[in-house]
Amino acid sequence: MYDQILVPTDGSDGAHAALMTAATLAATFDATVRVISVAASRPLPKRVRADAEAVYRQAAAEAVEAAGEELEAADVDCSTEVVAVDGHVHEAIIEYARDNEVDLICMGSHGRTGLDRMLLGSVAERTIRAAPMPVLTVKGEPLADPVSSMLVPTDGSDGARVAGEHAFAFAAAVDASVRVVHVIDVAALGGEFDTGQIYREFERMGERAITELRTAATEAGLEDVNSALLTGRPARAIVEDADEQDVDLIVLGTRGASGLDRYLLGSVAEKVVRSSTVPVLTLNAGRNRTE
Repeated sequence: MYDQILVPTDGSDGAHAALMTAATLAATFDATVRVISVAASRPLPKRVRADAEAVYRQAAAEAVEAAGEELEAADVDCSTEVVAVDGHVHEAIIEYARDNEVDLICMGSHGRTGLDRMLLGSVAERTIRAAPMPVLTVKGEPLADPVSSMLVPTDGSDGARVAGEHAFAFAAAVDASVRVVHVIDVAALGGEFDTGQIYREFERMGERAITELRTAATEAGLEDVNSALLTGRPARAIVEDADEQDVDLIVLGTRGASGLDRYLLGSVAEKVVRSSTVPVLTLNAGRNRTE
């Protein structure tokens, strides 16, 4: 499922959690881990530019060297590289991933700031929006080994379908259970409508979305699948359900449907990434390919 896994690092704790997650996945899927650190130029006064850029390069070199040593000690096939760019860090990450046929980007959702570090948090969000391959973000602890349970939110959109198919392939590979949820966004009901009638319509749509994804899970050969129709603010409800169910991974699309009958899955995904302590795997239906 994954042959090449990319880990951008700034030497922070968040990046280290992503590195350990990549090591776990590499062992599971017999993959190679590519570690890069992006030394990006900043708009600095000429009198300090040369010294500052030397600091960036040195910090990047130290980060990838430490990561490479740790992976080699864990007997993980790996490579390391410092990537120097003048532009945006997330663009350099995505370009490297494309050039090296990377199947998964694994990165921390929070990193270090300052002249010697990239701000990994904002870089992660920008990478999620633009990457043509899945992005796994890790905030706290590394991904569980083994992964035993996944949460897959759906709004019935193509984005949710693509994420679901990827999640089901992952779950089948590691023998994990899957929980499919739909959140009825109560804020979208408003006060101008017959909320009882509108709510019942939301329920029907949610149940249909869940049924479609559960059918896809069954077709993928999964047996341990459960589901729930939740109510509340979508991102909050997803994060709270993940905590309550003690799942190991959330998998969701970054492009969903919009309008009265759907919540916008894209903005929900970003909010989930920011607030979830559980690793989050995101896929863009318009860009991602499902293996």
